[in-house]
Amino acid sequence: MSTAVNDTDRPILRLLIADDQPLIRRGLAIMLATEPDIEVVGQAADGLEAIEQALATQPDIVVMDLQMPRASGIVATREITTKLPATRVVVLTTYDYDELVFEAIYAGAQAYLLKDAPEEEVLETLRAVQRGESRLSPTIARKVMEQFRTFAGYAVKTEADLLKSAVLKDIDSIDPALQAAQTVASAPKP
Repeated sequence: MSTAVNDTDRPILRLLIADDQPLIRRGLAIMLATEPDIEVVGQAADGLEAIEQALATQPDIVVMDLQMPRASGIVATREITTKLPATRVVVLTTYDYDELVFEAIYAGAQAYLLKDAPEEEVLETLRAVQRGESRLSPTIARKVMEQFRTFAGYAVKTEADLLKSAVLKDIDSIDPALQAAQTVASAPKP
């Protein structure tokens, strides 16, 4: 995307802000405007506008709210990451529901932050994502870890159950052969 640099020798991070709340969009744009390595190239008030603006401006990163009119942030994230694979999406939302977190990640979000994140965390996350890293708010990271443990535990349990079933099946197949051998062995000799 952007190869321009500034006096910090960092590449300029071209950013699109998508949030249905004008105050959030404007406040975020003002905060980011003070950063010498960040340029806000557009703002969108809903998911469809986010897709249109992303296609028009081809930003490095889209800061995406999830609950927006016309198209959700999840739909917009999926569209943007599909059509613009070099563009990364950072979710910035108030919602920490498990299903939204996992849908956003599945749709292609590179980071998931809550709107109560400190300014420095937001800035560091944007720069980390620009470097190719992924980031999660601590609350969201905990949810992901809990879900992983649940699935990992299920997979381990399932694997153990499958092994146990296979062993029992083998024993069951041996048992009739043993019974037949015992019958032959205990039969009277002619």
